[in-house]
Amino acid sequence: MSALLIAPLVTCLVRGTATALARRSWLNRFAGVLAALFVLASGVAISSQVLSGPSITAFDGLLRADALTAFMLSVV
Repeated sequence: MSALLIAPLVTCLVRGTATALARRSWLNRFAGVLAALFVLASGVAISSQVLSGPSITAFDGLLRADALTAFMLSVV
């Protein structure tokens, strides 16, 4: 389940690149909302995974998500 940890990071990078390259106003208005919703969905998915078992790791333990990480992704 390491894709759940990488997804919020990739989402922010894709959003920044898309708004920098595409100068359309509708994309700039909705890209932030869509990225925030995707990060929220990732936080909820990580919450359900962490609450049912041990913490999730990615990149051989470089990234680790516990209950606090899932809470922060969901709330903030």
